[in-house]
Amino acid sequence: MTFPHSSRCALLAAVLAAASTEVRAVAVEYPDFSAPTGLNLGGSAAIVTSADGRVLRLTPAQGLTAGSAFSTTGVSVAGFSAFFQFRITQTSYLPADGLVFVIQSTPSGVGGTGGMEGYGGLSPSVGVEFDTIQNTWDPNDNHIGILLNGDVTQYLGTGAFSPNTRLADGDLWSVWIDYDGTTLEVRAADGSNVRPSGAVTLATIDIGQILGQTNAYLGFSAGTGSFWENHDIVTWQFNDGCAVSIGSATASFGAAGGSGSIPVTAAPGCSWPVLTTAPWIHLTTPAVAAGNGAAGYSVDANTGGARSAVVEVSGQSFVVNQASAPVTNLPQINAGGVTDPWTYIPGVSPGGWISIFGSNLANAAQSWSPAAGQPLPTSLGGVTVTVDGIAAPLAYVSPGLVNALTPSAAPQGQVPIVLTNQGLTASTYAAQSTPILAAIYCNPVPGASPVRYSVTAVDPVSGELLGSSAVDPRVARAVHPGDTIDLYAVGLGPTTPQFPTATDFTAADPVASNFVVLLGVEAITPSFAALVAPGLYQIRITVPAGMPVGDQPIVLDFSVGRSASNVVLTIQ
Repeated sequence: MTFPHSSRCALLAAVLAAASTEVRAVAVEYPDFSAPTGLNLGGSAAIVTSADGRVLRLTPAQGLTAGSAFSTTGVSVAGFSAFFQFRITQTSYLPADGLVFVIQSTPSGVGGTGGMEGYGGLSPSVGVEFDTIQNTWDPNDNHIGILLNGDVTQYLGTGAFSPNTRLADGDLWSVWIDYDGTTLEVRAADGSNVRPSGAVTLATIDIGQILGQTNAYLGFSAGTGSFWENHDIVTWQFNDGCAVSIGSATASFGAAGGSGSIPVTAAPGCSWPVLTTAPWIHLTTPAVAAGNGAAGYSVDANTGGARSAVVEVSGQSFVVNQASAPVTNLPQINAGGVTDPWTYIPGVSPGGWISIFGSNLANAAQSWSPAAGQPLPTSLGGVTVTVDGIAAPLAYVSPGLVNALTPSAAPQGQVPIVLTNQGLTASTYAAQSTPILAAIYCNPVPGASPVRYSVTAVDPVSGELLGSSAVDPRVARAVHPGDTIDLYAVGLGPTTPQFPTATDFTAADPVASNFVVLLGVEAITPSFAALVAPGLYQIRITVPAGMPVGDQPIVLDFSVGRSASNVVLTIQ
């Protein structure tokens, strides 16, 4: 977007036109790239949809590509400020090669692939390089450098990071580039959009002399070679030659939210863009303004924990802090409140269903709706559960009960379970993880003391439910001696092939561990035992013809553990 000056006489206009392209105070903003008006794309560059929304992808994650994008709006070489965010993803075995912020005399052009980073050969120009692989001329494989005239082998200045901070780490990087007519300064932050106080690198440079003109065009280039990565520009804003200052650097709000404004001081006609990526902060004044004024914003009510975000005003960071919601409704897991879902034995097992009991676990009851072959939901009604940091699929949530499927990758031993409801997190619960936590489908016997459970089995031919109708009214009849029946169970451990816990499926993957079914005094080897749905196992046995009538104890006996001993099957 450009802001016209007052009219000039024809003679002055003719003189300016003969000398150079007219330069005006400008401010350009791309909070995303859903409306990429005013951009020249070259080479492999394209607007694509990613997890960040609509982004400017300079190169896709494939070899030997180069792409560029330049704004068609010029800036003054007397000074400018730029702010952008990038993310590098889907790297090959080695990440490569990097991207360059380019200042040049024309609004288009693509340089070479590979280590040229789409910049090699663009001249006259100045480049700020974000390099992710070490070529023979590079100081290392993770640096920012200032380059001239499309030459990637010579640096005016470089800045490196600690080994744990990588440009290609998949994080959202924020970059500030400022030029005052003499000094070019570069600042960068990994995973934060708070402007650092110190520059990563800087150089004394006369950009006007290098370009041979008084205006410049800003943009980006990137390249891949034998190795590759996605180079994505997520947001971008810049303005030229204007001294813009904000009256304060931070504001704080309570959980109820509210509104505020950021005082801005700028010369008449000096434009300043305003940008925020926080979904809970909304701009209430134009995204681009000029001269002295104020940037208005509103803050949504907070239903979760304390949070902070940044509003960028012409590349300057204004931090908005908000207090957490009242903690009176903090979720809480009961002591001993993580068990198998049917006999309530405490603990977890990889691939096994668990029931979590407590208070404020969810705001309302909600059940999953899985679809065959599709990922199982790890968020339901605003509730999430992790086991040892791994997201667990959820089948049911309610204020007092959550049913979750323990991820198959959960380790053995003590594991932390973390439940979050609408951004509020319960105290971490320590559960014991064992290879097997077997439980047969059953229901509690009314009035039994001590507690006892009655199994409901299935007739594999008719589909009738078998067991005790006094306990489960859906039951058609008791089990008879000689019957072949199907039992359903959870927590039987690994299968062959290894069981999945991330997607819905129907299969018959055999249980990997040998076990027997102890019924009364008989030990029965199942004719069939397999995982048939996420976390659900089917066991087929034939009841011995001489089995006595009455409630017979039934136990699944593995070498590493047994199911609950207070479970019975009604024989008649």
